[in-house]
Amino acid sequence: MNKNKIKVIFFTYKRAVFLDAAINTLIKKFKSISYPVVVVYHSHNDYRNSYNILKKKYKNKIVFYERKKQNLLKKFFLFFNPINIFFLLRRPSIIKDWNNFKDIFENILKKTKNDYVMLCPDDIFFYKKINITKNILKIVDKDPEKYFIRLSYGKNLKKNFSKKIKIKNYVIDKKSFFEWSHKDVPADKNLNHATKSSMTYNFHLDAGIYHRKSLLKLVSKAIYHNPITLESHTVKMSKLYNFFEKTLSPKVRVSTTYQLNTVQNDNLYRHNLRIHTDSKLLDTLYLKGYNLVHKVSPKILNIENNVYPKEVYLANNKKKVFNLKRIIKGLKKDNL
Repeated sequence: MNKNKIKVIFFTYKRAVFLDAAINTLIKKFKSISYPVVVVYHSHNDYRNSYNILKKKYKNKIVFYERKKQNLLKKFFLFFNPINIFFLLRRPSIIKDWNNFKDIFENILKKTKNDYVMLCPDDIFFYKKINITKNILKIVDKDPEKYFIRLSYGKNLKKNFSKKIKIKNYVIDKKSFFEWSHKDVPADKNLNHATKSSMTYNFHLDAGIYHRKSLLKLVSKAIYHNPITLESHTVKMSKLYNFFEKTLSPKVRVSTTYQLNTVQNDNLYRHNLRIHTDSKLLDTLYLKGYNLVHKVSPKILNIENNVYPKEVYLANNKKKVFNLKRIIKGLKKDNL
């Protein structure tokens, strides 16, 4: 095993069609994968068949871990940390919905032999080739509790980057990167909210690369039960314990998220820019052989932090691309 390769961990729920498209772009564009890719999923009987398709398609390139219900009292020691009490008061549904997600994730971090892991949601897609070389990782190696790599961010994001923030530029193995500290983002009224939010948020599941042991040291302190609470709680913990202060990103980002819908019930994270395409409909079409297509204007990729499509496109087994509305009309016509 090449320890300089990166173990990729995906999180998914009810969206095998998204995950398939995401893994497909990962394999094509990300040149640093340590196989097998890890998938942590919360199964649902209505979506089990679609995840079985993925297992057959990628075979030994993917390993799956399924979340199961668990009694929160098994984690009573977490209550000794006051910030976890705050998290529970803010989201009391954690108690009712508690499962073994934390155990699965932290056991993966403990057992993997790679020094680095990359975290990804199922709606991510990679659109530029990138190889995270040994020389790039050396920057993080200087202080692995202070640094992480963020691939879904770049200077090209006009709404999310500001020259007011002090940065350090690198050219590593002919690739341009830049570094900044969230502590250097000024409390400037003229600095737009999108920039402040992007450049102070120092823990990401969207193609965030972390030193495995440093990440484990931090997340083991936190209470979380799904990818949403993993990210939202860990970003607060990272500031409290002074982890991941410095971000290293490519000059031009290489990935983003394709936000068609959300499967989370937490209204804090329901974004009104999503068109909220029905997950069950997409799953049904996936079972019929259709695959999600990331159809995005290059202009949007240089402006928006996330992609919020106005239309949905899928390809059939013959690689022919169709608009979702046209597919639905065809199915209605055939009484399917």
